[in-house]
Amino acid sequence: MSQGVGAPEAVVVTRATLAYHQIEDRISLTCAVSNDECVVLWLTARLASQLVPHLCQAIKQLPDVTPDDGNGDGNREETDTDSATPAHEPASDAASESGSAQGVPEAPVVAGADSAAWLVTAIDLTNGPMLVQLGFRDDQGHPPLLFSLEHTQLAQWSEGLKSCYAQAGWSMECWHMPAGAGSQNDVTQRVALH
Repeated sequence: MSQGVGAPEAVVVTRATLAYHQIEDRISLTCAVSNDECVVLWLTARLASQLVPHLCQAIKQLPDVTPDDGNGDGNREETDTDSATPAHEPASDAASESGSAQGVPEAPVVAGADSAAWLVTAIDLTNGPMLVQLGFRDDQGHPPLLFSLEHTQLAQWSEGLKSCYAQAGWSMECWHMPAGAGSQNDVTQRVALH
């Protein structure tokens, strides 16, 4: 499952739920981690906008998926507008059910009041032949969180992120791939975003 991003002390994300929080004007990624706890990661528009083109490029390389095949089930976008604390409502089930064998959406990951929450300041992206791995880091010394998406899950997760952008009213310019963007199929690509 691991493709070599991060240090041994990294924590593996088993499931995650995306949501846009109007009060914070940030995207939250509420993560269920391997030790049965939740961690809420906050993504700023600046860092998310650096990530998006790399996700679009990874999706473009997939043989059977197009980046804008937005024929989802329509329940992937809601906004937690009445609280500054993370995902209290069965919010954006733009959830990535990493590890879900069925196509049936699982319940959103909901953080408790005592869950850790931190601002992501760097993302390490590894695009391998079987999956894309995102390593979320901060500058406060928390162990990095590793979130792996099989290529079959990547387009769905990306659409959830795009829905959060639309809710936020953030510029969608980063979602438009240049026509001449090259493809490097089956080549592991590593990128560090700050």
